[in-house]
Formats: sequence, structure tokens, C-alpha cells
Amino acid sequence: MLTRELAQRGGALCCLVGAVWASALQARIIGQKREVASLTVNREGMWMYQFSQQIQRNMQLIASKKQPQAVRMTPTLMSGDT
Repeated sequence: MLTRELAQRGGALCCLVGAVWASALQARIIGQKREVASLTVNREGMWMYQFSQQIQRNMQLIASKKQPQAVRMTPTLMSGDT
């Protein structure tokens, strides 16, 4: 499941670093016949992202601008269309 989520978040541009920590938050039996269990879990992990040199330059350019201008520039520059 984490591999599928990773692909949806950016594929080869990010990867899981180290272990994933999981903890059960809630467990219960549901349904009148008690045939179904519900388990709520929390997952934590550290992800590492690798950006192309062009995107790194774009991030530096955005960081050098005042907030209103940076907000206007961000969607275009971070789309990778530059």
C-alpha cells in the first residue's frame, strides 16, 4: 500500500527513508453478526525528495521574492513546464 501511495505522490522523485512506524489507534468489531473488524491505524515515516536542478533553481528564485510575488510564481515554476 505504501508503494502505491508513493507512486501517487511523485514516483521516482521521492522514496521512503528508513522504517515505517505503525500504531493501532482503535480496534472494534462491527456488524450484527460480529463478522467484520474495524482497525484504525497511524503510519509514520520519513520521506526523501529529490528535485531536478531546474526545480531547485526555481525554488531559489521563489524564495528570493516577496510573498505576494512568490505566491503568483509558484504554480507556474513548480509545474516543471519551465
